[in-house]
Amino acid sequence: NDPTALATMEVLTKITPVAYSTDANLSTLANCRAVNLVLELGNCDCSCYAYPLFGFQAGWRFGDYQAAFRFGQLGCKMVEQPGLMRFRARVYVAFAGLIVPWARHVRDGRDSCRRGFEASHQSGDLTFVAYGDFVLITNLLAEGVPLSEVQREADRGLAFSQKAHFDLIVQIIGAQLALVHTLRALIPTFGSFDHEQFDEVRVERHFAANPDLAF
Repeated sequence: NDPTALATMEVLTKITPVAYSTDANLSTLANCRAVNLVLELGNCDCSCYAYPLFGFQAGWRFGDYQAAFRFGQLGCKMVEQPGLMRFRARVYVAFAGLIVPWARHVRDGRDSCRRGFEASHQSGDLTFVAYGDFVLITNLLAEGVPLSEVQREADRGLAFSQKAHFDLIVQIIGAQLALVHTLRALIPTFGSFDHEQFDEVRVERHFAANPDLAF
């Protein structure tokens, strides 16, 4: 109920995913500060998102993937409780993309990814609609589903990110789609991503000129 702590949690919740794309240490610091506040003062709706991100740190930085999975599960259970559902989209996408692939079969993240995608649309959280798209496409590629299905999802996700002007996800899904095209022999030279909608040299120059796309 502390208004200062609640406001701080709001700021930390907004900072963490943005910082992850540009400064991993800042992202970790913000996330750990959020969890410390939770341990000190109690849970709020932001806590649901802090837990799976903290689990990601446990796995990524310390190699404790079982602890990572438990923190992710905690976030998923909490976010279904009345009054704590605001960040459902973020919780499920984070769990599916950052935790499940390290602790379980990649297929086990599909349900969470779909649930996060649906919650993103319901809440209007367009950022995590786009994130959910690329997590789902990554999941499909890793599982080895038919490439025609992957291409349909990638075409849809790319169109959405372009419409939303979310350049980071446009570049990620664009590369995933180019990979699908070359694996399906839809590009004249195998191993090259160049085709009507993708220019390797242009994309490389775009990355080099935009440090914010380092992720």
